[in-house]
Amino acid sequence: MSYLILKFEDASIITPSKPHDFKHFVRHLGFIDCEMPDICNPIGVNQLSNALHVICGLAPCASKRDTVFKRNEIIYNLAKGAYIRYDDIINNELFQDTKIQNNSTAKIQDKHGNEGVYNWSYFKRNCYSSKEYMDEFLGILNYICGVNDVTKELTIHDTAKIISENMDNEIIKKFIIYRSKYFMDTRAINALEEVVGYKIERLEKNETQKLNVSNTFWYLFFNIPFKGSNIVASGSYNPNAILQTHGVKYRKNKFSGDIIIPIEDKSIIDQINENGLCPTILDGGLITIVGLKTYIPQFTLEHNFKKII
Repeated sequence: MSYLILKFEDASIITPSKPHDFKHFVRHLGFIDCEMPDICNPIGVNQLSNALHVICGLAPCASKRDTVFKRNEIIYNLAKGAYIRYDDIINNELFQDTKIQNNSTAKIQDKHGNEGVYNWSYFKRNCYSSKEYMDEFLGILNYICGVNDVTKELTIHDTAKIISENMDNEIIKKFIIYRSKYFMDTRAINALEEVVGYKIERLEKNETQKLNVSNTFWYLFFNIPFKGSNIVASGSYNPNAILQTHGVKYRKNKFSGDIIIPIEDKSIIDQINENGLCPTILDGGLITIVGLKTYIPQFTLEHNFKKII
């Protein structure tokens, strides 16, 4: 029995930052769902078998698609009997991508499918025209939700759910009938009237709207059918412009370690001596031949290495 000792360095796996959204583009088919790589066992029998094929001077054989090449079963069985050990240190890299812009035709949606981005930071930024009126509305939300500060204790979506469940509350009804005219424009009030089913006061000639908030926030709070988005500029100014234009799209994990392959067939050793190539493995990884030993204790194999999957 001989033992072929290999070393692999910087063998990489690239995974999406959001594993549930792992898709691959295939020509004529579009995007298809893909299996996430096994981060705990990145190098498997198929990958090692292909590397051994190259070391022996043979063409690697694809395992995930049709190919004209046939794998050598002797070499494949050698890979199945191999032992592997990964270094403790794993190098990581991040890949950025460009997020969609405000003027893009792509739609940005919240978790409920509403167009836009909805959180307390965006709401407060939208209330730039009057802190006094913003605090008045937040005070009503605090009272209905039974908390000291909804912006710290609840998400904006959780708050909207509670408000929609308490539309018959007298505080809410009085705000809608008598005060909403200072907070919403005519379009939002008309839409709200259709939802609540009762008359809402309008501004007198000498009165003005106090808050210039995107209507979509009112649609969210009062469960009104959505129209538009809060991140599309109104006129020439948008307080909720997306300033962060890049995000992490993919993560690249680099693995290094050692592989030991028991070999009984001397012809394989001769083939390796004759060719002796250094193949790549995974994405950008390099395998080098460390040497050949005639004996390695079984204890070392079982306790310092693990059987390849």
